[in-house]
Amino acid sequence: MACPHLDSLTLRPPTAAQSVYREDCTQCFDSIDDAAGLDVCLQCFNGGCAGERNHASLHRALWSHPLVLNIRRSRKVVVRDEPPFKMSKLAIAAETDEDRYDTKTTVRCLECSTELDQTSEKLAPVVEGILKANTFSRKEEVKAWEQELTSCEHILLLQQSEGRTIEPAGLGHCSSCDLKENLWLCLECGALGCGRKQMGGVDGNSHALAHATDSGHGVAVKLGSITPEGTADVYCYKCDDERIDSDLNQHLAHWGIILAEQQKTEKSLTEMQIEQNLKWDFSMTNEDGQELKPLTGPSLTGLKNLGNFLLPGEYHLGAGVDMPSFKTRYFQPNLDLPVVEDPAADFDTQLRKIGRRPTLWAVTPSPTPESAPCRDETPHLTYLKGAPPPAATRRIPRRLRCFGAMGFGAPQAKKALRETSGDVERAVEWLFSHPDDQGTFDDEAAAPAAESAKPAEPAGSAAVPANFQLQSIVCHKGTSIHAGHYVAFIRQAGDHPSWVLFNDEKVVEAGEVEEMRKFAYVYFFKRV
Repeated sequence: MACPHLDSLTLRPPTAAQSVYREDCTQCFDSIDDAAGLDVCLQCFNGGCAGERNHASLHRALWSHPLVLNIRRSRKVVVRDEPPFKMSKLAIAAETDEDRYDTKTTVRCLECSTELDQTSEKLAPVVEGILKANTFSRKEEVKAWEQELTSCEHILLLQQSEGRTIEPAGLGHCSSCDLKENLWLCLECGALGCGRKQMGGVDGNSHALAHATDSGHGVAVKLGSITPEGTADVYCYKCDDERIDSDLNQHLAHWGIILAEQQKTEKSLTEMQIEQNLKWDFSMTNEDGQELKPLTGPSLTGLKNLGNFLLPGEYHLGAGVDMPSFKTRYFQPNLDLPVVEDPAADFDTQLRKIGRRPTLWAVTPSPTPESAPCRDETPHLTYLKGAPPPAATRRIPRRLRCFGAMGFGAPQAKKALRETSGDVERAVEWLFSHPDDQGTFDDEAAAPAAESAKPAEPAGSAAVPANFQLQSIVCHKGTSIHAGHYVAFIRQAGDHPSWVLFNDEKVVEAGEVEEMRKFAYVYFFKRV
């Protein structure tokens, strides 16, 4: 059967700037490894589960995006009886996802409940673009580790003053002090000044920065980083960022410096940043040099850093979870998630998503006893009487809240569910096709639909006076939020309140409070 939505919609493959959520649902932890798979919207590339929660259908109903690419992944069965391949060379073969998993894809229209030909001229490029695009998680990982340098208008339009040859003696130390390393040459006037003081023991008095501020000259190069191949640390003070100078050879020759004769004598900014990323840590000793006291017990579990991520989100969560108000606000597994256009970027949705279901990191015991008695199959005969199975009454309030978020009143939602035997998708269609029907009020007073769709009251209280106590601090050391190291300081309640330091898997009694103030990144306060 032909799908009218395919002809009426304009579909384009995802661009490099768009996020593609094709690994797990943006509103729960269901993923492509589940039996029902994951539905990726062909219009906005949102990922929605196709299982019991069926967030894909909710996305379709809210935003009228009917076409999806269903992705299902299953682990390949390893045949152990086959003889191993004969090793012909000393090497370790890299195992890819294709070696471990079987992936099946289908294109469906949720509105028409039909399967479409994904090899068609209109669908093939979109499907291929989704499968080949970097996932959102992969893009974030690359962003955390990759620094891509570019040039700028101040370098491309650089105007140098009258040229002269700077003698080697004039390049030996800062023109304003005696520092002989971390020297930066202004490419506009040839002034030589020391750079800023760097973490890791590199000294500096910021005379190059002072020259740039006083003269308005923006572009400088670090002398000790110049290589014969033409690479060097170039900094633009007007952009306040590291840059690339494709004409560095000419700009240096203007001051009598021959690029081919230069030798690198100092670490570059990138090398120092990588080195510091590996060394960033917070003091694990007190003022007397003694090791801080390790702590164990409930709410004192650390998170091991595997070396390839910074754990900012985990420490934010750990710092907030210690407060009862935080748990009450975000850990509400029985309430539906907020209805937003981009769930993956919504702060409330992602925090509440964590508390809705145990994941691979938290395994709950099975409620089934080991010696469960056989159940009589007689009750199941009720399904053979020709009537549809009764809808689960526990799901009705959740469905009513879902319709309320879409702007429909409770009486309308009740009648729609009653007319469609509890089917959510058919109930949505019924509501749109009967806009004038006020629904079933039963014993409730009639109320306009708009009242049921009023936004919830904002969290918190406006009562005064308002007194707050500092409860947790997330601290960060590094050059940016994507580099460095995160830890959390959490106040522990008790007869003698104390601060606890969560540093990766190490949990100790905090010693130096000054370090908290110096590197504080996010504060969590509790109203008292």
